[in-house]
Amino acid sequence: MAGEDRYGTFVPEDVPIYSKQGQKIWRRRLAWFFGIAVCFCGFVFVVIQVSKYFLKSWNPSNKSMLPASSQLFPADMTQLMDNSASPCDNFYEYACGNFIKNHKLNPDQLEFAHAWDGVERNNTRRLLPIIANSDSNAGVFYRSCMNTSAINALGISPLMPFIKQVHAVKDLVSLTVVVYWWHKANVVVFYDWSVESNPDKPEESALYLMQGGITFPSPNFYISSEPSMKLKREGYKRVATDVLTKVCKIMPECDVATWPKVAAERSLEVETALAERFASAQEQRVERAQPYDIEELEKLCPALHLKRFINAMAGTYHSQADTIADKITIMIRNSPYFESMNKYLVKADLDSIKAYLLFRLAFVLGADMDKEMEDTGFMLQRIVTGQVKKVPRWKKCMHAAINALPDDVGKLFVNNFFSTKRKMAAEHMLMRLKLAFKDDLLRVDWMQNSTKQAALEKLHVMFFAIGRPSYWNYYNGVYLVDDKYLWNGLQLSEWYIQHSFKRLTRKTDPHRWGSTSPTMVDAFYSYTANGLYVPAGILQEPFFSASYPLARNFGALGGILGHEITHGFDDQGRKFGGRGTLANWWTMSDSRRFEEKARCIEHFYSSFKVEGRHVNGLLTLGENIADMGGVKISYEALQAVMQEKYHRKSTKDEDKLFFLSWAQNWCTVERKRAEELQLFTDEHSPNKLRVNGPLMNFESFAEAYSCPAGSYMSPRQRCNMW
Repeated sequence: MAGEDRYGTFVPEDVPIYSKQGQKIWRRRLAWFFGIAVCFCGFVFVVIQVSKYFLKSWNPSNKSMLPASSQLFPADMTQLMDNSASPCDNFYEYACGNFIKNHKLNPDQLEFAHAWDGVERNNTRRLLPIIANSDSNAGVFYRSCMNTSAINALGISPLMPFIKQVHAVKDLVSLTVVVYWWHKANVVVFYDWSVESNPDKPEESALYLMQGGITFPSPNFYISSEPSMKLKREGYKRVATDVLTKVCKIMPECDVATWPKVAAERSLEVETALAERFASAQEQRVERAQPYDIEELEKLCPALHLKRFINAMAGTYHSQADTIADKITIMIRNSPYFESMNKYLVKADLDSIKAYLLFRLAFVLGADMDKEMEDTGFMLQRIVTGQVKKVPRWKKCMHAAINALPDDVGKLFVNNFFSTKRKMAAEHMLMRLKLAFKDDLLRVDWMQNSTKQAALEKLHVMFFAIGRPSYWNYYNGVYLVDDKYLWNGLQLSEWYIQHSFKRLTRKTDPHRWGSTSPTMVDAFYSYTANGLYVPAGILQEPFFSASYPLARNFGALGGILGHEITHGFDDQGRKFGGRGTLANWWTMSDSRRFEEKARCIEHFYSSFKVEGRHVNGLLTLGENIADMGGVKISYEALQAVMQEKYHRKSTKDEDKLFFLSWAQNWCTVERKRAEELQLFTDEHSPNKLRVNGPLMNFESFAEAYSCPAGSYMSPRQRCNMW
């Protein structure tokens, strides 16, 4: 889907996202179950053989951990810790306290996560001289972004062709033309779109349409009566007035003294009307997209003229462009939004719509225009997030290149900084985690055999894509130049539209990485592919190193990868089968038991407050299940490796290192406004809870740190899923 990145560049956000079997006669069921068992036996054999090599490469010193207890944790870990805090009272404070107290945010930062942002910073700095001097598209794009003299010389004159289109709008039909051109330039208005797998037929792609087109990150900013939100809306009007004043100066017959302020008010009114119709983040997470054919969609919201929009987006990119809307699968997320927006547009004031279009255009594209417009737009980001200064130009341009040309940059990163040995070590860790989850499933006592069999099958066919995609996109037909940054971005936006619409009539490739760059410091699970994608960018210290003790590697990277595997069996993942199709493979009684366990987790997390607000345990449910499962299966995988290598379980000190390694993944310093924003929009729990939440519910943690029953980190009642 087209989207706006925090660095103000062109980002197509189609990255993989972790978004009833019929009765069989008993003979077939038994044969099928034994088939799964045989597959896993073969899998176990492969793991054991591979282990003989990789356990050595992970641990060349042949030591399971650091020696004396006074040196239990290495210096790079102890410097983050607050030893005056009790690990049984607040493990996050114990693990991260000194880092939180002593690390000062730079003025351009909203937050800094020691592990995640630290690795991203190191990766970016290593890449910088390579990209800056590269003849690749990424190199040209980076240099065009750094060419501020050329950018400033143009000013905001590139907006003129767009402004003329707005003036030509006379009715809802001509409005559709403008909406098309805005989306083509990656300026989202009224709704958003993406091309993704069809959950009913994952071998096919579908065009998804969804709510979109607001500037604030959450509808709550428009509709809340809280004083802080009212202040942000006043800030919107001030910034919009300044932005539209600049637009007015290049518009024919525009009264600078009166029009910008009136237009800013009107733009906010339109965005508020859209936001009032939005589903909440919580509702979006659990809502299933509904299929529509184009005739049904035209009846649902005729004022949007979506058939005309879809065919126009296909444009010259598709041989069936004039009729493609009749031939593709269209999925609607939050169909009441489209129905309600249709009624709104029919009655809306056209001048208000034009004001909204002009502000969205200038605000989004202005981030990549002259310094004056960029600075004006940044003021709204400062109001919303508390960020004090813009990111340095080189950093903005590096992230712009990474996001706009993920394969170009990824190829440079992989060729220079990623080894086959590192990839194979990660593959081995994932195999051990998969085995640990399989053992967990076999031990689960609340699932019937039929459900358990289906879960085992899904786990068995889950695939891992590690380091880089199996093939690179080469951005054919894109011709970038050093002195036309905005033009380069618009070209790439068109390329992504072309690339997306071509996929609509082709068989899907589950191994496709989309716009996920191998440089990314993250990992992803896809429900519809049943695959886990692990970019090369995350396979770095402090997440992973061949020199680390096993407990540290499994606590840090293993917990993250275990988290992603668990997504296949969270409250949304459980609705998909092994081939990525929406399927109910649960008995009614097992489904009820799952929901009971999920409610326990939801209520547990909802009981916590951050900055005076309760955490939304339902919004964060899937991520919390994944955190809890990730820690557990990684710990169990560690035990299996220790048994194989040392013929024993991990020691208490090794367990301490494991849990500390997980905790220090989340050591983060952040601005209060960023914390507030996370509670409204993020499906992940706050960092403190990503540490304490799973560990409070894991008995092995309490045993490792000798936390008495009933202490904060060892509650007498625990929740668990897997």
